[in-house]
Amino acid sequence: MNEYKKKHNIKFPILYGNIKIVEEYHIEHGVPAFFFIDKNGMVRKVLFGETTLEVMEELVDGALKPVIIEEQK
Repeated sequence: MNEYKKKHNIKFPILYGNIKIVEEYHIEHGVPAFFFIDKNGMVRKVLFGETTLEVMEELVDGALKPVIIEEQK
């Protein structure tokens, strides 16, 4: 996996799943699968199959934006 990360200049961590992950998320689409996990360990988005750097950047940018809470009247 380290050679793949170097070849594709991947800077984010790559985690390996097991059968529990496959069963819990009903993965039928094969690999790769991208799990967007927040700082609290909650899965916020799952993408199956290949994705682009642009899609991953959009997810990260969206997660870093402040949440605006408005009071309803």
